[in-house]
Amino acid sequence: MFTGTSGKIQNDLIYAIAEVMGEEIKMKIKKAPFVAVMVDETSDVGNVAQPALVLRYVTDTGVKERFVR
Repeated sequence: MFTGTSGKIQNDLIYAIAEVMGEEIKMKIKKAPFVAVMVDETSDVGNVAQPALVLRYVTDTGVKERFVR
């Protein structure tokens, strides 16, 4: 029975949306006159590094900030 809520279908949808969003961000960054990259890191409970990457860029409508990872 197909319900559309299986883990594989959900993951496929998440990856597809992430790909579209990533391409949109890339396109806007290429057009932006100014771009800033902010990188930080913290450790989780298992002492494994968890990096964070944020992009800030200027568009016609103002400054945008996108959490990438």
